[in-house]
Amino acid sequence: MNNGSPHKLSKIQNSVLVVFVVLNIFLLLYQSFLSEVNSVTTVSFLDVGQGDAIFIQSPNGNTVLIDAGPDDSTVRVLSEIIPFWQRTIGMIVPTHPDKDHIGGFPEVLRRFDVGMVYDSPFTATTSIYNEYVKERDGEDALVVNASFEDVIVLDKKRGVYMRIFFPDNTTDDLSRNESSTIVQLIHEDITFLLTGDAGVMMEDYLVYLYGEELESDVLKVGHHGSKTSTSKLFLETVKPKYAVISAGENNRYGHPHQEVVDRLLSYGITIFETKHSTVSFQTNGTKVWHKK
Repeated sequence: MNNGSPHKLSKIQNSVLVVFVVLNIFLLLYQSFLSEVNSVTTVSFLDVGQGDAIFIQSPNGNTVLIDAGPDDSTVRVLSEIIPFWQRTIGMIVPTHPDKDHIGGFPEVLRRFDVGMVYDSPFTATTSIYNEYVKERDGEDALVVNASFEDVIVLDKKRGVYMRIFFPDNTTDDLSRNESSTIVQLIHEDITFLLTGDAGVMMEDYLVYLYGEELESDVLKVGHHGSKTSTSKLFLETVKPKYAVISAGENNRYGHPHQEVVDRLLSYGITIFETKHSTVSFQTNGTKVWHKK
């Protein structure tokens, strides 16, 4: 027996819808208010196991996801740091087409509206890369190939932008790792250097090209802490205060290698690892701190 008339049910449904819309508007305005008050950029190195995924939120609300880990779990980890109502990501940046960097992008593209894909110019023949391309091409997003000397403005008012150091036009004979898109994130006086899987050869090349311009407060250690990356010359040039190693617990590669850890410590660099939890930093442009 139905005790409620269609008219009464319709009124209830309309009331619920109005409350839902008002609540979402309030939450969006509140998020914008907090952003204006805090005026901080948040950079989160996600705990995605053996892989890389870095989520950037600028003070004005622009968002960037650099790499997406090896699988769909990246979406779950993202849900822990962004509001449940947020269904857009301004830009994604696959640094290179290895599974541990792009494996989560198909699900990210299915779950979120992505405004721009700042893609690696390098391709692969793997099934996960083909799946990524299918989802990317089905997205109503601007697709642009990464190129050195590009500058991507995230928050003009507060001086937040991304500077691209690599790839350039010398990449024909390089491996996918050495061809990683290398990004320096800048918020006024504070910088983050995000190196993908670049090894010592690429580090030396960057030092040759950019020298002291590489100096950064936070370094995302290359290739998950592999001994093929993070040379003394590179550390002496970058001069980071903090280093982040993105690697899975008990991974089969032995990342991070102890000699890399020892080298970082010998330079007085504070090390954070994603194997236990997401590692987040915040900066207001004059100082940077670990967000607990």
